[in-house]
Amino acid sequence: MSNLVNQIKEESIKALKEGDRAKLSTLRLLIAELEKEKIVRKFAEVVELTEEHVVEVINRQLKKLDKEIEAYQHVGIGADKQLAEKEVLKVYLPVQLAEEEIVKVVKEIAESVKATSGNIGQAMKEVSSSLKGKADMKKVSELMKAEFANVVEKVEKVEEVAKNVEEDVKTVVKKTRSTKANLKTQE
Repeated sequence: MSNLVNQIKEESIKALKEGDRAKLSTLRLLIAELEKEKIVRKFAEVVELTEEHVVEVINRQLKKLDKEIEAYQHVGIGADKQLAEKEVLKVYLPVQLAEEEIVKVVKEIAESVKATSGNIGQAMKEVSSSLKGKADMKKVSELMKAEFANVVEKVEKVEEVAKNVEEDVKTVVKKTRSTKANLKTQE
């Protein structure tokens, strides 16, 4: 049973009593989305959803709102309503980690994955299980891509240095052969 679902329902009743239409509308929409999630997961009651399920639903709603805000801003329309809805929904999310903590976790996971498989997909899978609900996954993805881009740059530099060393070795070998040939002709 999810205390978060009960809290959302109680706060929607409170918003109704206080006449806070914006909050009430947002919470009703969230409750409707939670009901849909209940059906998808084949639960009898919405309160059977875990806090993790509720956070997933809230994050989906936040993504939708972000897209709406972006679309409105793209055409020059104000998105005050959507921004207010985001603020109402964010209250129900777990405390988000500070950026320094997120960067630390991303770097640790990136390093461990680079040492084994070197696959960014595997790294994203691990980091999402660690940070899901605790951080903006879009930001996490950008940080992970940057970490792997650094690795690609380093690998390219190493390959370039190896190529230069190989060319230098070939040059030295040629000079050595030519010197040996010169010495043999002098004898």
